Amino acid sequence: MYDIIWVMKCWFDGSSTKTRCGYGIIIKTENSLLKLGVRVEGGLTNNTTEFLGLIEILKRIDEDTQIYGDSLLVINLMKGIYNPYKGKKREEGKYLKYYREAKELFDKLTQYHITFHWIPREENKEADSLATGILKKNVKH
Repeated sequence: MYDIIWVMKCWFDGSSTKTRCGYGIIIKTENSLLKLGVRVEGGLTNNTTEFLGLIEILKRIDEDTQIYGDSLLVINLMKGIYNPYKGKKREEGKYLKYYREAKELFDKLTQYHITFHWIPREENKEADSLATGILKKNVKH
């Protein structure tokens, strides 16, 4: 007989248009499921909204976690495969401050085993639906 060790599983996606942007996250634990679509103001890039979704997840981690996303840039930056300061395009990236925030949060979670996994867009449809769906809603402030 084997003990099953539960791990928090999370998915994120970001979305942006010329006038709206947002992100979607899904967090599954042994006892709960959170699905969240968040609309944010400002002319943010898609990479930036991807990082905002990841940041939201990192703020909620309280156990070992697997994080899935379809942004190769975000996943490879967080895994240390890409260097955020190498190359003109990355240096000038509008997402750089959000990468730093995500990395700072991640670095504070050393008590947990956190892994990042790139998945094809087709396998991230639910998070994508949350991210794009929130952009279609008319939200009054």
